[in-house]
Amino acid sequence: MRTLISIWITLLGLSITAFGQQDFIDKEMGNYAKHKDFTHLSLSLGSNMLDGLLKKADLGDSEYKELVGMIEGLGSMHLLITEKDTKKYYKEVMGKVDQKKYKVLMMVKDKGDNVRVWSRTKKDKIEEILLLVGGEDDFVLLSFSAN
Repeated sequence: MRTLISIWITLLGLSITAFGQQDFIDKEMGNYAKHKDFTHLSLSLGSNMLDGLLKKADLGDSEYKELVGMIEGLGSMHLLITEKDTKKYYKEVMGKVDQKKYKVLMMVKDKGDNVRVWSRTKKDKIEEILLLVGGEDDFVLLSFSAN
């Protein structure tokens, strides 16, 4: 798990820009946001909020500055989670991810769980990072978009 967190921090540290586009969850999976079997979380990641959260974390000055530099371009985060029909939803997302727009960054297969991470870029700038986890008991779809 620590390795995945480290990878995410590295990915988020990449320069991110946005062009006012909807993220994958809004565009392709938005109908599930109000579905009774799903938990949906949507956050606007303004720099003031992130700054406040990071100040509460037990970080040294150099770690704090590094993290702030990595995440200052983030604009929003969307999360969909369910424990019902997980394989069905995993397959649905796999069929909806446009391989021309989203490039695979990472794939992990471990004990029946599948993890995929994609990025959507424009002019060498990351607009969105998409994480999909599917297993016997869980389905997680997470999107980080630029501001």
